[in-house]
Amino acid sequence: MKTYIIALLIGAVIFLGSVIYKIESLPILGHFPIEKLQAEKENSQIYLILYFSSKNCLPCLEIIETLNQLPSQYKVIGLVPGTELKFEDELRNISGARFILKSLKIYKKYLPYYAPSLLGINRQGKIFFILPGVPGENAYLGQFLESFLRRADSLLTNPKN
Repeated sequence: MKTYIIALLIGAVIFLGSVIYKIESLPILGHFPIEKLQAEKENSQIYLILYFSSKNCLPCLEIIETLNQLPSQYKVIGLVPGTELKFEDELRNISGARFILKSLKIYKKYLPYYAPSLLGINRQGKIFFILPGVPGENAYLGQFLESFLRRADSLLTNPKN
């Protein structure tokens, strides 16, 4: 009887260990902590998080023109290195950004490999897309975002997503 109890305990430990491993091994980009960035009464359907720096190539930062002119369904937030945020006016002059800029310090683990990069995230923090900022993307980005809103409407309005 004692061996059965020990075997049962070993099985339970292995099962619980596998459950904990599965929960802890979710991909980093499975959920973005958007709640730290958003205001309580936001009515935006999608958040666009732009990782960028003043050191990025200027043609790569052309997408900022499009991001500055988006309708209210989108909330754009720029995440930049904290050292550059100290010189926010200069950064805004270089990039032309007219949206909120915050330090990427606590979001560093979500930093894509390529900068600038644009993340599309819903209110619950689910990442829908990541687009690299490349020269010439400005013309594509407006069409992509319009098409995305139309096609993903049910995903964005359903609170379970």
